[in-house]
Amino acid sequence: MIIQLVLYFGGLVTFAVALVTYFATRRAWPAPVVLMPMFAFVSYYSTNEQMILWIGAGFSLLAYLVALTIKVLVKRDKQQG
Repeated sequence: MIIQLVLYFGGLVTFAVALVTYFATRRAWPAPVVLMPMFAFVSYYSTNEQMILWIGAGFSLLAYLVALTIKVLVKRDKQQG
């Protein structure tokens, strides 16, 4: 049950965190820095600690890639416009 909640939470929050951190800082690296402690906090209180940390690492990497993609697209849009 907790794994399903972590997956739903991670899927919803990953893109929101990536968008907010990129537009707030104009950098891609703060997205996983903000996201991973959330998963570490949840894993501390769970019996599946290691699995939740791996899921968190995956979503942190995904958040970084989303923020990096946003950065590239914004840069490309500025160059064309």
